[in-house]
Amino acid sequence: MVQPYLDSVETEGEIKLVFIDGLLSHGVRVGPSLRPHEGVRERPWERQVTTDAAVPSPVQLDLARQVLSVASAAFPGSLTYARVDLIAATTGEPLLAELELIDPSVFLSLAPTAAELLATAIVRRAGRAPS
Repeated sequence: MVQPYLDSVETEGEIKLVFIDGLLSHGVRVGPSLRPHEGVRERPWERQVTTDAAVPSPVQLDLARQVLSVASAAFPGSLTYARVDLIAATTGEPLLAELELIDPSVFLSLAPTAAELLATAIVRRAGRAPS
């Protein structure tokens, strides 16, 4: 993946919006993984970052829904889950950083009902009624 560098990754980090069965389950603010003017790290996953529950702005939520609409059109049937990662442009508007459809990192511990919602969605797609 190649993306233009945006300073907001050093100051604001990003917001990750987790959708289950097409509905917003929860949002997560992930703090900056880079320090100001640090540049690219060879092993960025080794630095701990803060993660906190977050409520997306209406503009962030609208962009995430547009992204999911495009993804849903490309893949038949509804998506079991998706994570839409957003960062801020220099103008402040949200930009898509990444769309995750298979990443296991959906921050279930930050949303009390998310694990049950996801399990129910998986069971429903497997054709069995949840117990």
